[in-house]
Amino acid sequence: MHCINPVGRYFNQSVYVHKDFAHLIPHKIDMEVLNERAKELPTDFEYTLIRYDRGGSPDTVCVSFIQVHDFDDSNDPIGGDSWYIKGQRYLDMGESHRFTSAKKDPQIYHHKWVYVPESYAGFNWKQAMQWSERWLSRRMNDWSFSSADLARLSHWTRFLKKYKI
Repeated sequence: MHCINPVGRYFNQSVYVHKDFAHLIPHKIDMEVLNERAKELPTDFEYTLIRYDRGGSPDTVCVSFIQVHDFDDSNDPIGGDSWYIKGQRYLDMGESHRFTSAKKDPQIYHHKWVYVPESYAGFNWKQAMQWSERWLSRRMNDWSFSSADLARLSHWTRFLKKYKI
């Protein structure tokens, strides 16, 4: 897991963080750019997570705004609808923003405690971290499930059933 201090995680050039805490990592997210992309969202679209795709310049940064309705309630929250808001450079080339409906086999957001600070009031942060440690200990003995597999609900459900957790 690639964690960012004090909150968030990253994969390649993408930074993932809870919407309320993006301001805590200004070394990874340009808040001015983030706020500009957020203005492009439909006014009634509510989201929980941000995926900030770091580009070379502000006009190439793209941001996904992701609904995760069970973020506080589920050990491993499920991704829902999202908007991918492109930077101006891509818009100038004729590309457009993209809405994606929740998938039939949705993405799972493991390690939810990483997206928020320890003081987050939405769930018990320490218990969430212990849950990650618990299932990861089972995974260390079984690599038949790839990381990509475990990021999808169908495979995740099979993994949990196999280990009765």
